[in-house]
Amino acid sequence: MVTHPETGSACIVVCEWDVERLCRYGARGALALERLSRAEDGRIAYRMKRPLPDGTTHLFFTGLELLLRVASLVPPPRRTSRGFMASSLQARNSGHFCSP
Repeated sequence: MVTHPETGSACIVVCEWDVERLCRYGARGALALERLSRAEDGRIAYRMKRPLPDGTTHLFFTGLELLLRVASLVPPPRRTSRGFMASSLQARNSGHFCSP
């Protein structure tokens, strides 16, 4: 934490490497595409990073099963001005909070 010399406000110093790492993390896909392949029976095979304790190295899905699994990784939409934060938004707009 560093204090700004003119304003006296505290700010956090962020390294350029940290910003790049954060951007790469946010831009990466939810699924490693190089691990996907088509099995002989037409199903989609996903090669896991490490084998399961029973020795399983691949998971097999139909197209719909894989789509359902990947869709479950997508978070629900964020709730704004009508969600649980709406009361604090109204209070902030009415002048009950001091501005920094």
